[in-house]
Amino acid sequence: MRTRMLMAVGVSYAVDALFLACFWWLDRVSLGLPLLYAAAGLAHIAVFAGVFRLGWGRQGRDPYLTEWQMVTAIAVQLGAVLLAPWIKAYFLCIIFVVFAFGTLSLTIRQALLMWLSTCAMTAITLQYLPSQHNAAVTIPDNAREAVLVGLAYASILLRCLLLNHYGTVLRVRLVQRQRKLADEVVAVHRLATHDLLTGALNRHAILPMLEEQIHLVQRGRQACALALIDLDHFKRVNDGHGHLVGDQVLCRVVDTMNATLRPSDKLARYGGEEFLLLMPATTLEEALVVLERVRLAVAHQSWQDLVADLPITLSAGITHVHARDRLDDVLARADTSLYQAKNEGRNRCVCLAAN
Repeated sequence: MRTRMLMAVGVSYAVDALFLACFWWLDRVSLGLPLLYAAAGLAHIAVFAGVFRLGWGRQGRDPYLTEWQMVTAIAVQLGAVLLAPWIKAYFLCIIFVVFAFGTLSLTIRQALLMWLSTCAMTAITLQYLPSQHNAAVTIPDNAREAVLVGLAYASILLRCLLLNHYGTVLRVRLVQRQRKLADEVVAVHRLATHDLLTGALNRHAILPMLEEQIHLVQRGRQACALALIDLDHFKRVNDGHGHLVGDQVLCRVVDTMNATLRPSDKLARYGGEEFLLLMPATTLEEALVVLERVRLAVAHQSWQDLVADLPITLSAGITHVHARDRLDDVLARADTSLYQAKNEGRNRCVCLAAN
């Protein structure tokens, strides 16, 4: 970033040197002025490039050494005023460019101090000019007019500084508002797609994912398996320990399952204590392995701090997506296999293939 900033400064010096060359072509200045100006610009770039390479200022409040660069650039312009006072208006205008560029990185206090220093340096420089060149724009008729011209120049420079600072503040606020808005959009999206209690996906988020997987299977892209999971006898937890403990159990079950599942698996709270697990690129046999691992993880979880007198287990009904399936077909088959797992004694996984 510091290198890019120096490149921008170098381009500005090059543009000014080109215009001075045009003044030479019009026989308004000697050839030495554009050459000397270009040399000063190269020296500016070389010195600060060396300073940056040494790492100076990198950890400070101003890693770009903006104040020092502004002082250097302004000194170059005022030096040029002394060498060619008959075109001093050009060099004085360049100071506005220096301020517009430099004050982007300065605080308002630093910018005001730089403005005061620049006004003083400019006034001192103009005192050394021959009387016929001692004006900012026009030749004053008397000392009061000279003071008025100086004050007008200072006020214009100050307004440029304040407007630039105000623009910078507005840009910063706009960026902050955009970031806040982006965070709010993310938060709203999460509320719309995730269960507020457990943090798992919700029904509205998982069903479109399932439909997409069905389309992929129909196009022969990949296999897909699905499981409906239900906590066994969960009503006993709510009735015996209260809904607050029941909520804590649900959250811990989701955390346990997420820690066991693969990154590609999608877990959603389908309703109450029932969950839907979508397993893309998974065969029925692979899905059974995954669900057995999940079942054992929940069964072996310690629940002593929540429901010491009740075991927490789950039953799962597993099926796979067939090319002929619609959404309701897959869900109905998973529900049938879950019902079978409960009838067979719970705390088990049952697979049901498509006919």
